Amino acid sequence: PAMEERLWGYLENIRCPTLVVRGGASDIIALETAESMHRRIPNATMTTVEGAGHLVMGDNPSGFQKAVLEFLAGV
Repeated sequence: PAMEERLWGYLENIRCPTLVVRGGASDIIALETAESMHRRIPNATMTTVEGAGHLVMGDNPSGFQKAVLEFLAGV
């Protein structure tokens, strides 16, 4: 638990725009976990790519590409 808390704390030190991507059908990263990451990272954006599990870019390449390009267009 102490190590886990320390790792979560590192997220708060990220200072660049960050995209948190989660596959809508991921069985590895729960929605609540991704939302917690999003809340802890300053300047973070979160998106869920439907039709994808944990390996978003492999499961839904076009959905992943769309999410990344939209994020980059706003940076």
